[in-house]
Amino acid sequence: MTVVLPDAYAANHGVAQVQIDVISRLHRFAAALEAHKFDYFYPVPDLCGLLEGILGTVVDPAVVAALADLADVEEVLVAQPQQLHLVTGDAVGSLLHPEGLAPVPEDSSGSHGGILIANPALDLRVESERREQVDNWMQQLGLDAGLIGMEALIDRIRATPSDSVPAR
Repeated sequence: MTVVLPDAYAANHGVAQVQIDVISRLHRFAAALEAHKFDYFYPVPDLCGLLEGILGTVVDPAVVAALADLADVEEVLVAQPQQLHLVTGDAVGSLLHPEGLAPVPEDSSGSHGGILIANPALDLRVESERREQVDNWMQQLGLDAGLIGMEALIDRIRATPSDSVPAR
């Protein structure tokens, strides 16, 4: 995590910028194994859970209070995340578990992430709205990766109680 604070002269007018980098090396680790090599795909429910967890952490009142204290501003001035920069080494389409997803007939699976903009009408402190934001990002990610079926897959995931998610 990186926090860039406004300089002292702009403390009342500047904005603290927070950047969180999440790096998973499991795919690279799996590819590097010699005799025990295996393919690993990120299950969509796991990726949804990761994104929800990150958003939930960033808007947690204790984290907001700490960021406001660092930036020397009132807590109400700490903005919610406005975008997610997602960058992958391999094409996104090759990283997501293919269950429920299908490639677009044209070869358009070369996306390595993107800048996913948050809907400013959603209050990410509210769990249902945070989930809606993640669902929208996942649908955009799927389309950018040249995959169809993400919307139906997300609907199926959300209809399944979290304690009874089927085994992968």
